[in-house]
Amino acid sequence: MKDNNNKDEEKLKEELKKLIAKEKAKKERFYFFFMYGLHPNFSLHILLTIIINITLFSVIQGLTNFAHISSYGVYFLAIILFTFLEIIIKALITKLLATYKMYSLGSVDILLVLLLFTLIVVVLPEAMRFNHFWQLLLFVLLFLILRFFVNYYVRVFFYKVRRKKEEDENKRT
Repeated sequence: MKDNNNKDEEKLKEELKKLIAKEKAKKERFYFFFMYGLHPNFSLHILLTIIINITLFSVIQGLTNFAHISSYGVYFLAIILFTFLEIIIKALITKLLATYKMYSLGSVDILLVLLLFTLIVVVLPEAMRFNHFWQLLLFVLLFLILRFFVNYYVRVFFYKVRRKKEEDENKRT
């Protein structure tokens, strides 16, 4: 009789552990996709953001040919400067004005990127020069759309890597 009770208890404990792990995974996945950075390690987040921004700026420039680039060294410096300013200002806005940012539904981020990009173009005219404002606006809009998709897939990749690592650790124990 005790053996049956012990077996039933063990089965219930296992089922409970599975349910708790499943709920925890759902909660982590939700958090992982809506966290601020691309990676939990902030240094890797900065590196990934710089790589993505350089790649997307260059791809959009190659496809549209809106901007005239005088110096490629200044061009890369401008993208790195843009990236660092964006990370710092977004972190400050998220920390200090989180509710306003949430209520704006992302329009604050769009406005921030447009203003930063315009500032970089004005301060470093050797980096990129646009003939018309609509070219700048379209360039930034394409950049934001493409970056949204690239960031999403980078997050999915790191989420899958992290989940696989956790599953492997759980199998060992």
